Amino acid sequence: MVEASSADGRTDEAENTSSSSKISKSKLRRASSTAGDPKSSKPAPSKEDIPPEDGAESMNLDEKKTKKARKKHRQGESDHSQPTPANAAAVQAEEWSWIPLANEEQAGHSAVFSNDGQYFFVPSGSSIKVYAAETLKVVSTLSPLRSSSAPSLSPASPHTDLVTSLLLNPTNPLQLYSASLDGTIKVWDWLEGTLLKTFDFGKPISHMCAHVECSDVVFVAGRNAKVAMKQKNGRSTNSKAECTVARVSLADQSQKSRRIGKKIAPVTGLSLSADGKFLIATAATTAHIALTSSLEKGWIKFVSPDGIHLTRLVCHPSHNIFATGDKSGHIRIWDCLQDENQLTFEKLGVAKTPTTRLMHWHAHEVGALAFTPNGAFLISGGVEAVMILWNMDTGRRGNVPRVGAPIQGISTVDRPDAGQEILLGLADGSFAMYNVTKGRFRAQTGSVKLASPTLNDTEPILAVDPQRRRLALASFHPASLQIHSLLTSDSVQELEVAPSNRVSHKDKPVFITPTTVIQATFDDTGRWLATIDGREASLDSSAAWYLKFWELRGTSKGERYVLNTRIDLPHGYERIVTLEFCRPPTTGGPLKLATAGEDGTVKIWGARGPVGQEIWVNRATLTYREEPPLHLSFSPDGSVLAVAHGSYVTLWDGQSHALLYAISSLPFRKVNTVHFVGSNGRYLVVSGDSKDAIVWDVLKNKGLGRVSTPPPTSLDTSKTSRNPLVVPIPNSDNFVVAIRHSNQTLVSIHSPRQSDPLRARSLPFPVLRLSPLPSSPDRFVMAAIAADGSVNLVGDDLTLLPQREGDVERSLTSKHPLSARPSLFENVYGRSAFKDLENVENLPSTEMVSAEDRFGAAVDLRLLDGPAYLLPPIESLFTSLMEGVLVKPPTNTEQEEQDEEMGMDVDLDEAPEDNIVPAPLLRPREENESEISMLVDLFSQHALIAPSNTKKGSRVVNGSGTKRPINSKAQVNGIAASAGTHLPSPSPTPSPVASVPVAKVKAKQKANGILHPSPSTGQKRKVPPTS
Repeated sequence: MVEASSADGRTDEAENTSSSSKISKSKLRRASSTAGDPKSSKPAPSKEDIPPEDGAESMNLDEKKTKKARKKHRQGESDHSQPTPANAAAVQAEEWSWIPLANEEQAGHSAVFSNDGQYFFVPSGSSIKVYAAETLKVVSTLSPLRSSSAPSLSPASPHTDLVTSLLLNPTNPLQLYSASLDGTIKVWDWLEGTLLKTFDFGKPISHMCAHVECSDVVFVAGRNAKVAMKQKNGRSTNSKAECTVARVSLADQSQKSRRIGKKIAPVTGLSLSADGKFLIATAATTAHIALTSSLEKGWIKFVSPDGIHLTRLVCHPSHNIFATGDKSGHIRIWDCLQDENQLTFEKLGVAKTPTTRLMHWHAHEVGALAFTPNGAFLISGGVEAVMILWNMDTGRRGNVPRVGAPIQGISTVDRPDAGQEILLGLADGSFAMYNVTKGRFRAQTGSVKLASPTLNDTEPILAVDPQRRRLALASFHPASLQIHSLLTSDSVQELEVAPSNRVSHKDKPVFITPTTVIQATFDDTGRWLATIDGREASLDSSAAWYLKFWELRGTSKGERYVLNTRIDLPHGYERIVTLEFCRPPTTGGPLKLATAGEDGTVKIWGARGPVGQEIWVNRATLTYREEPPLHLSFSPDGSVLAVAHGSYVTLWDGQSHALLYAISSLPFRKVNTVHFVGSNGRYLVVSGDSKDAIVWDVLKNKGLGRVSTPPPTSLDTSKTSRNPLVVPIPNSDNFVVAIRHSNQTLVSIHSPRQSDPLRARSLPFPVLRLSPLPSSPDRFVMAAIAADGSVNLVGDDLTLLPQREGDVERSLTSKHPLSARPSLFENVYGRSAFKDLENVENLPSTEMVSAEDRFGAAVDLRLLDGPAYLLPPIESLFTSLMEGVLVKPPTNTEQEEQDEEMGMDVDLDEAPEDNIVPAPLLRPREENESEISMLVDLFSQHALIAPSNTKKGSRVVNGSGTKRPINSKAQVNGIAASAGTHLPSPSPTPSPVASVPVAKVKAKQKANGILHPSPSTGQKRKVPPTS
């Protein structure tokens, strides 16, 4: 227990036993001293101990704001005054382990492909993710850890700020350049995953480009450090000239960078022309052009004809033209690089208006531009979530709608094995690969997608399937859900809860969303998923809400959730605030779902019908004093339902739905959440409009006390949430209480039998939603959604989840070899089945071992390594070698034993021996003289006929190449056929079971007549029988 001490060192014991919960000034000083270090336990020096000059400097904060925050903090804790334990500060909040599943750092970037098209690179915060183009999975991360002894700019140190630009070394495609807001340029060996060099530019870098004609040189756009910091903190600046474009040499680190022209407005695009002679930079409404051969002359300015700010820039791969996109959705093709009359430096600083070609489809800002590798098409995208393909020759366009989210990055590649493909970087942080040849999307990254920013005002959706370890989260489109598997780190299904058109608003850069998904929950088996979607009332339409039950079924694409039951207006036109499944595990009762609505009712829904054909109907409706329900929770055995009504908590019987009793003596004006904790459901944790929670004993019907939370590590208590998050821990009697502050979240683990926390943890971001995952009760893992929309896994033991392969840097040379371009033979006949063996390392070794070790034969195969004249006679080695190479097949008994050991099915349902009917014995067939004679005659008649001489005027019959005179008689099977004469065709091979004499067959054919093909037409005709 930590006791509070006064300034003169005496212990104030009365403060520990006082009923007042006000925080003393000494505690506030202690909190301020530990704001930078949460683990520090030293008390802050008193005011008398601070020198006058130091004390004056420490009082530069606004006195009024500080006093107001302290007053609010004291008033919040004095509500329903309860003693705050003095030993609450004894539990130090250690930082919890956490890993991100989805963050916005990788959204909005265009990928850079390797030369062979097998990998692509994407900035992700201060690191670089390496993806496999075939599977779109992360295979490596370029972000080496900084050693404690390494200086900040050593080759072993990573970027310390966001990576803004990536490009391959034009002269060495195995090297990758990266630029960052920390002002450094780094050179990577991406194949080995190592950092080679670091160059310090000194200013935050926003753009970078290079060309093969300018070897060991990059061009960068850097911003003023102070202006960049103000923009990063969200503050506007009045500076118009804040960017510097410079030439940086990577061959010599001692050589200083060379500035090009004067400072310009913030750069939105930087690129080099196809021949490398021109450097283009777009800023505001102007395109700045400089000659790479004479950079000292400065910029030639060309202003956009529309006078609208330019947002995107891309150069043609083979012609000296470039394309720009602006905020109004216009795309322009600039040909000024080909006009030498306009590329003059006569009037520097005077902007010219060039002739451009306009292409317009987008209604909002152009988000991305890219040319195909051959330059035949220009690809654009934006907020509309539609990819547009522009034909550069004809100007016609094609579109690919419903890509899932606004397009913020486009990259193209010509892959040898797949053809031309387009990689789209979407606003939800995912990537989608579109195959131009097949005309469809081939693959999409399986990471968790970011939710739409329009959903920031609503409570985030987070549901956990405990059986399959899946998460149900809000997708970027508000009417859809995404199902993500934690076991495979892949997206399982994109569930469109409410079918809607993906059309953007004409005046606003957002989707027109008639419906929005607001709630989702799984049952304990994961078979059922319940969702709530609908819309609020507006001037054009009334409110409408829908309760939908989704059943997990096997389809051709795997397990998918399929709509089972839809219930319109389950609580009238009022909104549904919460829902929860319940399946009593002890009584084996039916599955139930409880929903609470703003209409003041709680409804119980149950499944009716045989298994596999259930439908959901309403079972009961509960009300209490016309108080609107705010939250509900089932006990673990399903026998009791707890509902929060205003300042009351009511308990209902789970079977008869009768009211048991109501808890009215709670110290809250408004109850927010109510949860059963423990395996037996004896305790109830209630949270309200203060930062504390109450533990209630359901059996004794009395409160056990208020649980305490650790104090914040910052004095900024004005943004502290007054609604704590209470989350029960599965398979445990403990529970979690999370208090959200402005820049962190304090999490404490409690037991219902004591008020002090068992341990405390902290997270460096405010948390909006927590949900537990199946794990150990002592070392548990939870899914968390932060205030910025990122999804993270937090907990004590994150090793319970499978580690993703590409989370760390590693070499790509062994497991992912580079594929060579296919040969002409492979293009015609296909690739060899033995060329791409995936398990090359698993092939048997070529090292010679003794046959006695491998097969049990007493012969050493290394004898064959010697010269032939020293080998023993082959007669003496033949038997031993054959026994060593040829493995004797196992007997029936041994095979059955091996099958049982391997778990194979063995057929045991055999008929008894006395019921087995013996199969008839088949005697070998004997040939007779008549058959031999028939075969000899057939061979002599058809195979030994001399070819006839070909005469002039013969022609080809039936394309067989056999020529005959035009006026001669037709031949059948090489024999001339006269009128009324029948020449039989060769008889089929006689059956092995019964043989028919040839004489009888010929007689029957002559008597009845048979069908023969006509020599002229090939059609069958009937030959009349001979007289």
